[in-house]
Amino acid sequence: MEDRYWPFPVLPPGQQTPLHKQQVCFLEAAYNEGFRPFVFGSDNYQATAADRGGTILVRTRQFWEVSVGTPDREFLSAYVDSFAVAGEAVLRWLRGGRLPDILEFTRPHLVQVPSRPTGYRLSEAADM
Repeated sequence: MEDRYWPFPVLPPGQQTPLHKQQVCFLEAAYNEGFRPFVFGSDNYQATAADRGGTILVRTRQFWEVSVGTPDREFLSAYVDSFAVAGEAVLRWLRGGRLPDILEFTRPHLVQVPSRPTGYRLSEAADM
């Protein structure tokens, strides 16, 4: 599948599920703030701004993996219980937020799984 950059056609509002509305809201917010949001694969989202980027990967319908970082050193990956939380974390990062602040925002929504008992992974080089 090819990347689909926003804006692109979506279902009419009356036919959208609550999740679909959250996804459209994320795409619109990112686009309106001058970022470059797109969808890739079947249900994965990404947005970029200068040297920062954020990705939202569907893991199950109960949680998503949100990853934010820069190409050089900073990186946070967290499993969260809401697409809306994942979208807001990406937007906060693209607006210039710090990784510790993004982690604190996501902390109440972290999902612990056997492969990641804390629910998140923070790069050692991140500015704490």
